[in-house]
Amino acid sequence: MAHRNQDRRNQLLFREVNERIREVSDGWGTDGAVEFLCECGRADCTATFALTDAQFDGLLGNEDRFVLASEHRSKANCHRILAEYDGFLLVAAEPEIVAP
Repeated sequence: MAHRNQDRRNQLLFREVNERIREVSDGWGTDGAVEFLCECGRADCTATFALTDAQFDGLLGNEDRFVLASEHRSKANCHRILAEYDGFLLVAAEPEIVAP
């Protein structure tokens, strides 16, 4: 359980970093695709993938959805895969089950 909580904190941290990347990239004049960090929860993960503005906007404000590099499908074991794209997965965190 402690490992899962640490993964969740890491995911939220990577989300904050990705939100900052999005803020900074607005003025770059790219074709709409920007490299973002994998939000798999592993502190040592260095995977990246390109997301368009529209794809990233769909994640903003939702702390239960994360993007993972496609090669990290095996790390999606505590997530429900919502969609697969070229290079990444959109996943939803499964609610933790608390015994009564």
